[in-house]
Amino acid sequence: MSRLLSKGIALLVLMLAMIVSGCSDTSTPTQPTATTIPTISATPEPAEIVLALLKGASEHKLKGSEEWSRAVNGMAVKPGDTVRTLTVSNSVLHFADGSKVKLLPNTEVSVEVFSIINGGPPIGHRVGRVRVVNGAIDFDVTKAPAPNIWEFMTKDNLIAIHGTSGAIQSYATDGET
Repeated sequence: MSRLLSKGIALLVLMLAMIVSGCSDTSTPTQPTATTIPTISATPEPAEIVLALLKGASEHKLKGSEEWSRAVNGMAVKPGDTVRTLTVSNSVLHFADGSKVKLLPNTEVSVEVFSIINGGPPIGHRVGRVRVVNGAIDFDVTKAPAPNIWEFMTKDNLIAIHGTSGAIQSYATDGET
């Protein structure tokens, strides 16, 4: 029995020695590496606006210019640019967020602002403002939660939209600009 007890104690000591040696770390400790955290830029990204000519002819005026030129189907429109349709003409502005603004005949609009920030909705934001200088538009603004901003301006109103479709008419009377 003493031999069995000796073997049991020896086995217990051996197991304890293995446990202790496995628990101690004699290697040099290393510093944890920094986790790469993606940064979100609050810088607006260039947003694409494309003009589609549906019927008839449209004209385009660059920001800061007084000269109108013939619009081309599929051309890029930038914030600050102005677009107008001629008699019996229809065009649509397609925005990068999926929103659309259809210009009815004899309509002039100016894209004042359009920016996609941090990738746009649902995580980022979009900001859009279109001024109806004269005429009528139909719009379909892609739904996005607040604080996403989409505005239509007329000579006497400001309409804020978060995502819906509708129509706006604003006509300048004689003698007004």
